[in-house]
Amino acid sequence: MDAWDYRTSFDHAKARYIAWQLDMSYSARRQRHNFSIHATYYKQDGTVLTSQDSNSHVESGWTGSKHSMGWGSMNPGAWQLGRYKVVLSISGKQVASGRFEVY
Repeated sequence: MDAWDYRTSFDHAKARYIAWQLDMSYSARRQRHNFSIHATYYKQDGTVLTSQDSNSHVESGWTGSKHSMGWGSMNPGAWQLGRYKVVLSISGKQVASGRFEVY
């Protein structure tokens, strides 16, 4: 059972870290493969809020994996009200995107 609380809208007064999760499926690898997931968080006006890189890997024989990382503050209330978009890319190619709102 996942310990995460999955949602796309967050209470400004309670939100601390907001994370993305990328679920991947692929053909079994013959050896370990290292890669980096680049995440860019955009504000509702299209400007970049922040970006981050998550170094990750898949092991030999795996056919699926989950990768995640969050951004925010230990203190609730740091997120500005509004809508956001997160774009994930690997090796410069967009692989996923999602939207969320802080109300």
